[in-house]
Amino acid sequence: MMYKFRVTAFCFLLFPVFLMMMGCGSDSNAEPDKIYIHFFVAPKLLPDGTSTEEQIQALRLWLAQEAGGYTEFSEAPGGWLDGKKNLQIEEQSAFLVSASVNLKEPIQQYMIQNFGQSQPYVILWNALP
Repeated sequence: MMYKFRVTAFCFLLFPVFLMMMGCGSDSNAEPDKIYIHFFVAPKLLPDGTSTEEQIQALRLWLAQEAGGYTEFSEAPGGWLDGKKNLQIEEQSAFLVSASVNLKEPIQQYMIQNFGQSQPYVILWNALP
């Protein structure tokens, strides 16, 4: 089990480098020396328990339009401690997006409006050209 975790973690760390080298999701009209890598998660269930499949499908289209594409890791469970220190585990999809513009705030706003998240988890890396 630990081996699987290490391989998965290693792939997550190297994947942005691969995307940067391939130019995945970059806009040909943007500055060629700016590449931004975004990592975020989308829940598979809304707080009321309904499926987010429609929202995820719309998110995929939005990412293709805004960034030119995305990579989705459809099985990415995550956990946190609630106010009573109980572990909460959530099924979610993880997305990796390479773009020629910083989309961190638009992604956060999208997640707030369409998934009802109060504090969307979005990580941004400035990639080297």
